[in-house]
Amino acid sequence: MCNYIIQKICEHYKIEPKELSKKTRKQKIVDARKTLILLSKEYSDICNKDLAEELNLAESTVSNILSDENNKKLIEIIKL
Repeated sequence: MCNYIIQKICEHYKIEPKELSKKTRKQKIVDARKTLILLSKEYSDICNKDLAEELNLAESTVSNILSDENNKKLIEIIKL
């Protein structure tokens, strides 16, 4: 996974990289994970399976995040 993306997301959300793979529902971590998934798919060639393994998530969770219409709008805003 792109270390630069991880670094910038962790700086923005004020978390440690290891927190991204923790089993937690803290909103700050959930949002950081979601952002990481969206940016990783947009700017790297990582597959859903690898993303899920890196973040300690089910592959279906990654797929659901990527297919959510609100998240698609978010990625369009990020591109600006």
